[in-house]
Amino acid sequence: MKSNYNFRARYKSILLIAFFSLIVFLVAGFYRADKLTVTRYQVESSAFLQPLTIAHLSDLHCCEYGSDNELLLREISAAKPDMIVMTGDMISRNSTQKEIAHVLELISALSQTAPVFCSLGNHELDYINTQGEAFLSQVTDAGAIVLERQYQQITLNDQDIRVGGIYGYLLSPKQQNGPEQEFMRDFSDTDCPTILLCHMSEGLLDYGSIDEWNVDIVFSGHAHGGQVRLPLLGGLYDPETGWFPRYEKGMFQKGESTVIVSSGLGSSERIPRFNNPPELVVVSIVPDVADSRFGVN
Repeated sequence: MKSNYNFRARYKSILLIAFFSLIVFLVAGFYRADKLTVTRYQVESSAFLQPLTIAHLSDLHCCEYGSDNELLLREISAAKPDMIVMTGDMISRNSTQKEIAHVLELISALSQTAPVFCSLGNHELDYINTQGEAFLSQVTDAGAIVLERQYQQITLNDQDIRVGGIYGYLLSPKQQNGPEQEFMRDFSDTDCPTILLCHMSEGLLDYGSIDEWNVDIVFSGHAHGGQVRLPLLGGLYDPETGWFPRYEKGMFQKGESTVIVSSGLGSSERIPRFNNPPELVVVSIVPDVADSRFGVN
């Protein structure tokens, strides 16, 4: 009898510990789901001769952090970026004019800190399809440069840089040969360092097309970090590649290219973010002069 009693007592203790651990995990997971975090990466690149700091925002979906986004603006200002990039889904396809006004106010404030470059996401494209292209003019008037199958040659920190933006899978020419591939051939045909804004990274990473293009740094989003993140397993779901994606969040080195995937700042999903705090990404590019393409030693 004593043996059975001890077994039942241990069993109850294990169940209680498991139950309370689950409660703590759930509370912590939902608590972290709306707490703005800053993820910092350092990229050593032989393409760059001068250091560069870039603030990366993606998938805001009209969310706000503090009154007039003061918390987000404060973190970006503290990072002292040379450039700010937005990689799509800053609004949602059903955003109201009031919500869009808040995003435009954010862009206007950011443009006072550093040059702002935007590429489009699927939600902007859906919104434009139903509401017209006036939104693009509003973003430009707010102070950002919108790049959709376009690029600009700019000078930052005494260095010429090519910055481009595109929405699409960017499949290799062996898989598809259309306007996306034509843009990428043109964009990557340069001796300047290249920075690409591309909302979706799946074509580049999961399907391996990054090996086809001469691009130094790519900024992406879209997967929301898997929306739900589980201990040890990472992100749960990517709308493009399905369950337990490989490249839903992080920095990935592929040959001479670096792809940075943000888990985003907001959510348009019915399933709320869990154990997946909103993420502002700050990237410090450090010249790797020992391996420079320009022959600097």
